[in-house]
Amino acid sequence: MTLSWLSSFWNKIGLPETDVPVLLEDARPFLEQPETPVFATRFLSCSYMDDSDAFLGEVAAVGARTGLCPEASHLFLLSLCAEPLREMYRTRGIDEAIYWDSMRDMRSKYTECVINRGVRGLSSVMFVARFFAFGLFGIGRFEYEFTKFRAEEYTRAGITLRQGDDVLKIHIPSGPPLTDEARMDSYRRAHAFFRWRYPDVTPIICSSWLMYPGQREFLPPESHILAFMSDFDIISSDVDPNFHNAWRIYGPAASRPPETWPRDTRLRRAYAERVCAGGSVGSGYGVMLFDGEKILR
Repeated sequence: MTLSWLSSFWNKIGLPETDVPVLLEDARPFLEQPETPVFATRFLSCSYMDDSDAFLGEVAAVGARTGLCPEASHLFLLSLCAEPLREMYRTRGIDEAIYWDSMRDMRSKYTECVINRGVRGLSSVMFVARFFAFGLFGIGRFEYEFTKFRAEEYTRAGITLRQGDDVLKIHIPSGPPLTDEARMDSYRRAHAFFRWRYPDVTPIICSSWLMYPGQREFLPPESHILAFMSDFDIISSDVDPNFHNAWRIYGPAASRPPETWPRDTRLRRAYAERVCAGGSVGSGYGVMLFDGEKILR
């Protein structure tokens, strides 16, 4: 039954069809280990949180007995826990579409793991763990969690945010283009989901390399990134001389000299040319107020 769940789950979240049979074969001995159900109980109860590194090390050590790399062991454990989590979402009255949108983050992290580490498994385990602790939710194209407003003050359309106010933080998993339709659909659904917390206007912040205002100087006007950036008022930004986010664009090639970076997409070409010309890259902090139908300007 468990293997049947894993098969349907991995297909539902969109792992490559050719990878699923291999993963199922690798998962079988891990699931048979006596420690595995104990790990699942600890993970779902969040009792590991005080020393997560040690917990993940224990999981990896058990996986190693069956020939698994740590990333594979972590993927199998979280995928196993996703089955009871589905019922936990249902018990809390959370729409099943949000459950699946949340779980699809595992596909994004799986893809990043394959590209950047060369193994089938799960990277950024503690980020994914937030979905299991009900601290992060996938809603359409984006993901949202509560955070505190970190700027001193922001006023728009008669509404003022002050430092320390509760706001939503948006995350952008790797995936489809940030089209107008996908962005607005996610904003609307997030407003409806969090209406118990923000009954009238939903305050959303984004802190990301996607918010770097200098991108207007070198990305093409039709760029979906520029459209997404324009949804926000960018109230602060920083230059990153070492371009720590290059791996998000170039994968493992980011460790090579910029002159050798692949230029097979418009985004890769634009960033490679920018860096090679000595131009700045960085990140920004943006704010949006959304009333359920439109962005307040």
